Amino acid sequence: MKKTGLLFIFCLLTFNAFSQVKFSLKLSPAVALTRVTDKENALPDASSNGAGGAFVGGAALDFFITDNLAFNLGLNYVATQVNAKYYGGGSEYSFKRSVQYVQVPVTLKAFTNEIATDMQLYFQLGPTMNFKISEKLKSKGGNFDLDDDDHKIISPVDVGLYFGAGVLYKVGESNALFAGFYYNRGLTNVTLTNTDNGKYSDWSKTHMDLIGLEAGIRF
Repeated sequence: MKKTGLLFIFCLLTFNAFSQVKFSLKLSPAVALTRVTDKENALPDASSNGAGGAFVGGAALDFFITDNLAFNLGLNYVATQVNAKYYGGGSEYSFKRSVQYVQVPVTLKAFTNEIATDMQLYFQLGPTMNFKISEKLKSKGGNFDLDDDDHKIISPVDVGLYFGAGVLYKVGESNALFAGFYYNRGLTNVTLTNTDNGKYSDWSKTHMDLIGLEAGIRF
């Protein structure tokens, strides 16, 4: 009984720590960038195979700790691309893959005081967790072949670091519109270490980044 009472008090204090909770929806067109790094003494060499289009859409909850600082917990759908090229010894292979994720951002969001009537700036920073739900080979090229449509080379989980900034404009008593930009930098190697032939992980490390614009509404 005593433990139950202490747990209840803890939950009550935790809830009261947040002055208010806001719900938001957003849409975001983005550019997908693949960073491919050669491993030392690895053959063949590896590099990016160009940028690709991406899309992010989702919802989030802002738990306000103070009037100007919130803990942000989100749930997003991410459609992106991984584009890489391997070459050496007179041979070359390239691919473009579409990858879809469920993304969970866990960030802090800071708001300035009003810079104009009903208008604030916001800044957002924190980690993201991406859980792969789909991977598909879009195109491939070169004079040797490593892939078929069923060959999966992207790991099921990716961790990133999110930085965003933008403008929020209050509409009425409780609603607001917002727009901004962000950079989501991949921190983990997304190439599987146990592919069917093992060569991708032997040759390189691959990281995925997103640079995008976002717009949405907060309720």
